[in-house]
Amino acid sequence: MERLMSDTPSRHQTERAADSDIHQLLSSSRRRRTIWCLAIADSWEMPLRHVASHVAAFEQEESVTKLPRSEATTVYHSLKRYHIGPLVAMDVITVGEQETISPGGRFFEVLPVLVRTKALEYDG
Repeated sequence: MERLMSDTPSRHQTERAADSDIHQLLSSSRRRRTIWCLAIADSWEMPLRHVASHVAAFEQEESVTKLPRSEATTVYHSLKRYHIGPLVAMDVITVGEQETISPGGRFFEVLPVLVRTKALEYDG
């Protein structure tokens, strides 16, 4: 059976779908902060526990050193349960041994969108 041209998504439609997926992914402040933590890390990897501490510190408007451990633990479990999976599924990050995260194949595609949309809400 011959496939009609109208059945094939155009490049523009495919790009819009990809943009929509990225914006959906970035709709979560914890996902945005996870990406940003990795972007500003000293090396292109960071233990998930450290990411959780930084995200919790930002949310509590507290320094990482003064943050109650329970707050970081709560964010850690939230990241593991709800946020890391979608980031990995879209190849934005990878999770290595000992839960160390690093950039995935689409990290540098998503990071400029994060910066361009000024959705960071994160100042380090």
